[in-house]
Amino acid sequence: MRGIYAQKIGARSGSAAGDRLLRHVLQKAYPGAPLPLLRARDKRGKPYLPDYLDFHFSLSHSGGWVVCAVGEYPLGVDLEQLREIRRGVPERFFSKEECALLAALPPDSFFDFWTLKEAAVKASGEGLARGLSRAKVTMAASPVIELPHFRAFPVAFCDKNYRLSLCLSRADSDWTNHELQVIIIE
Repeated sequence: MRGIYAQKIGARSGSAAGDRLLRHVLQKAYPGAPLPLLRARDKRGKPYLPDYLDFHFSLSHSGGWVVCAVGEYPLGVDLEQLREIRRGVPERFFSKEECALLAALPPDSFFDFWTLKEAAVKASGEGLARGLSRAKVTMAASPVIELPHFRAFPVAFCDKNYRLSLCLSRADSDWTNHELQVIIIE
């Protein structure tokens, strides 16, 4: 099962909403799957479901939305609500080359870069502290990250006040554009 699922969460807690969305998506893949879900973390800290080793997932929430990406291989997803960026934040987290790219783009491009980086470190399991500087944003037709085993790229999201990026394992690179559409769960 592959897909990116999103749900409007309003004032609900993002983490709790993410757990509910994950359970919903798992039930679609495995009808009758027992709940509650048993979760574990691998040696790098990436969460997984020991009872469903071929069901890889990644969760993200921001503002009034939560998203869950699922696939047969490790992946990562990140969603960010557009907002004002404090001075110095890009220089703190991005390389000089990335900052130069950002300077030539509209201000909201910061969130394209940020979601790419966060999706990449989620997919690789490295985490923000260890992997953010290793995930370098480059420009093709749009910003992308190319890593030895992963590729991160932006995905269109229904709410224009948000940016969404997905990072897929190169083993899963045959996803079609149709499969990359975000499925809204009511």
